[in-house]
Amino acid sequence: MNKAFSDVPWPDPHFDDNQSKFPPEELGKYVGQQVAWSWDGTRILAHAPTHEELYRKLLDLGIDTQRVVYDHVDDPKVSHL
Repeated sequence: MNKAFSDVPWPDPHFDDNQSKFPPEELGKYVGQQVAWSWDGTRILAHAPTHEELYRKLLDLGIDTQRVVYDHVDDPKVSHL
């Protein structure tokens, strides 16, 4: 666990609730992409086809790569069973 932010729970306690409220039509823009969510799950800060590209993009934007939640947006029309 990163002790630099020991006073901040990981992720934000409201992350799941906030992420579930993200508009599906907006999320659809990122299908097949790696995304970096804000710490509280209210927005996508950056996206890219690969994790490596996403990481570089976050660095270029000056975003702390340890203060985001990484995710992949799957196509809702494709089953992964």
